[in-house]
Amino acid sequence: MREKPTEELLEFYNLGAGQKAERYEITAYENLIDMAEKLSMPDAVELLEENLQEEEAALNKLKTIASEFEVADEAEDSEETEEEETTSSRR
Repeated sequence: MREKPTEELLEFYNLGAGQKAERYEITAYENLIDMAEKLSMPDAVELLEENLQEEEAALNKLKTIASEFEVADEAEDSEETEEEETTSSRR
């Protein structure tokens, strides 16, 4: 908490949190589908499977975004900032 993460790092963290939430929801729907099947509730199974597909699509979208996401290395950023400060102070 004392460190201030970059915006990119926070966004990447939020993508991970979103993926965790989607995985939880997927597991919940899978369990509900199992229950509905055991209770012979085909209409409920059909609706739950539709919801499951939506959650899986959302997870895949988050995975795609995360795989294309680039987090700048804070060490490199601080070195560049120091270099810029040194260069500008020499002028």
